[in-house]
Amino acid sequence: MDLGEVEQWSRTAGVSGPQFLVVYEESLSLAVLRLIHTAHRERFQGPSAVKQDGEGTWRLVTGASHTAVSIPVTAPLPLDRLEAAGPPAQWTHDGWRTVNTAGEFLEALRHAWPQAESTFVRMSEDFTNSLANLILTRLLFLKRRLDAPMVEPACGGHNYYPFPALRSPVSLADAVECSHVTGETMRMPLVRLRQHHFVSVAHADEASCWQAWSGSEDTWLPGTIPVHPWQWGGSAILRGACDVGLVEPLGTGVVATPLASQRTCRVEATRHDVKLPIDVTLTAERRLLYPLNVRNAPMVSALVRSVHEASGDEAESAIGFQYDLASLLATDDVIGSHVAAIIRQPLSSSSGAAVVPALLLWSAPYLAKGLLDIGSGASAVDFFGRYCRLVMEEPVRWYARWGLAFEPHLQNSLIEIRNGRAVRMILRDLDATILDAARVPALLSKHGLQLDPRTWNAMAPTRDGARRLRHSLHYAHLGEVCTYLVRRHGADPAELARQVDVTWDCLLRDHSGATRHRIDELRHLSLPVKQLLALRMRRSMEMQWACS
Repeated sequence: MDLGEVEQWSRTAGVSGPQFLVVYEESLSLAVLRLIHTAHRERFQGPSAVKQDGEGTWRLVTGASHTAVSIPVTAPLPLDRLEAAGPPAQWTHDGWRTVNTAGEFLEALRHAWPQAESTFVRMSEDFTNSLANLILTRLLFLKRRLDAPMVEPACGGHNYYPFPALRSPVSLADAVECSHVTGETMRMPLVRLRQHHFVSVAHADEASCWQAWSGSEDTWLPGTIPVHPWQWGGSAILRGACDVGLVEPLGTGVVATPLASQRTCRVEATRHDVKLPIDVTLTAERRLLYPLNVRNAPMVSALVRSVHEASGDEAESAIGFQYDLASLLATDDVIGSHVAAIIRQPLSSSSGAAVVPALLLWSAPYLAKGLLDIGSGASAVDFFGRYCRLVMEEPVRWYARWGLAFEPHLQNSLIEIRNGRAVRMILRDLDATILDAARVPALLSKHGLQLDPRTWNAMAPTRDGARRLRHSLHYAHLGEVCTYLVRRHGADPAELARQVDVTWDCLLRDHSGATRHRIDELRHLSLPVKQLLALRMRRSMEMQWACS
């Protein structure tokens, strides 16, 4: 997909020229900010800095002085966040010259980053694809039916990836047909696996599981599994497995709505969520499913449920979970990474409360204003202090006490709201939990659970779990909340930063012994910087970290 296709589509969709231009300019500023801010944080290319120029404007500047590219930004915000405050610019002998198009920006960046020449074509392709998809997503949101039920219509792009709306290779027609911002449903095609695994603690057998989640009246067959509509065009493995008879298309489907992650879909009839692999690069990563994660997902959820219940405070806890109830996948690991499904329970809330993805509260379309009682100035700081405790306390405790490192970024966190107050956080995507190999096996044994024996050789190191937890809590979640509160309510950035420190102090005061020691270690980790741009340029899927 490219910008020309999106512009042509916008005309057929009734978007006016001025309207398209506004969306283009806003999207270009965001895309430029994400790319050069990520490069700055990762120290990816040459010199860069956030500084004020002679006119008092804050700028994120990259490249040598005579070839520099910059973008105006807000004053530095807590937790290393920045927000664009204008269009990008290129340094000339007359000073900063505004850059108005993606082509002009990329040409300016080529001169600013001469050492990136070997990967520059790749980077340019990702940038233009991401920008085109960002514009398309925003226009789809603007042109949506106002009576369409909104599930997760996040239209601002990913909140920290260098290419916030990258979809490759997904055609414009497929992106429109299967969009998370329009409120329109789509059909997940069904196939039958000739050889498959079914894993569940919640369901006695595969047939009862199918009846619970699918809402379908079609006759059930063993091995019946949904696939994402994009998978037919994206996955040569799926098509090849069909050709040799290992996968049989059934010609039927289940009606569902894509969520913000795009590969997780909510079943219209039952409200179960289904996480599926797609052989597509979204934001920066190829979104297949690891067969070990799929096999282990129901067991990890069962462990979390057992620990939560045994702690005795589940009903009053400030944390809840969307549990994975079952998983299905092809027996062959290669096919299984392309044809698999994790079935999640429907979301529920206590009486009189609403459950809202954090992504929708703090990123476009910014639902916080209408749902949360925040106020302005000092009251926003007080709100943030309570919100920090809500978001940080339980994930940190679960890591420090039991060795389970969740990933509570905006997309994985749902906030339960009652009477204008955030009262509980619900975490999903438990299959990606990093488990401490020194502590969790005994915990599993205590609760009569067992993971695939290959798990511990494949599990990421516990220190990576700690880094990812800090990254998710601070940069990927609370940092975005700070940005919102400063911009919308005039909150004092220094006071917001202080609330994060106050929360750490409270956590240390509330715990003792080894748990307290692990919390202190987590607090004093150098701020983790997940290497996203460098790995994307190498087309690597490894988890690697730098330190700011």
